[in-house]
Formats: sequence, structure tokens, C-alpha cells
Amino acid sequence: MSTLEQNSVSPAPATQIPLPPSAQSFAYWFPP
Repeated sequence: MSTLEQNSVSPAPATQIPLPPSAQSFAYWFPP
């Protein structure tokens, strides 16, 4: 499950789910 863990930790699951605009996506993944 090492791959799954790394994938979950990776802050770029754009390949699996559609992301909003860059600004929105950034705030979504890295809220203030």
C-alpha cells in the first residue's frame, strides 16, 4: 500500500479528479 499512501499524500490528484481554476485549486489544496 506504499503506492496508495504516496498517491494520497501527493498534492496533485488532478489526474483522477477535475480541478477548478489554478487559484481555486491552490486555495482548495492549500487553504490559508
